[in-house]
Amino acid sequence: MSSLQAKQSHLAWLTVAAMVPAVLLAILQMPQAARICCALSILPLGMFCRHAWLLRAAALIEDNCILAVPDQDVVISTFGLRRGARVYRWGCNGVQGIRLLHVAIDREHIWLVFGDDICSESVQLPHGLTDEKSVGLTAGKFRQETGVRAEVSGW
Repeated sequence: MSSLQAKQSHLAWLTVAAMVPAVLLAILQMPQAARICCALSILPLGMFCRHAWLLRAAALIEDNCILAVPDQDVVISTFGLRRGARVYRWGCNGVQGIRLLHVAIDREHIWLVFGDDICSESVQLPHGLTDEKSVGLTAGKFRQETGVRAEVSGW
């Protein structure tokens, strides 16, 4: 999460740095040059807005954690998965959106399958669970929070 916040900070500075010349040129009454600088500042602004959305999604995932694996920088929640700086979202757009479809847990890994009617994606992650009780609690959390029954094998 800290890497996402650091990138957000860098994008904020880049956006400000891109807009300052446009403002200065507008003050100096150079409208053509100000328009060009303003047009060039749209790209960092768009990147900043997209990354702000990504950061909000990551915060939502962190706040509703079902399973966290700190050594791998992985958080799985009701609303998605954060794996380092990569965010996968599900369960946020109603019935038509991306849903968590299947969860499988074995001794070393957890498999998550998510998608919609058209396509799906699967992710295999180490889970760090060491005993049968914690696996059962995690499977119960998945059932309660997402409605998906986790398939547990090898325990």
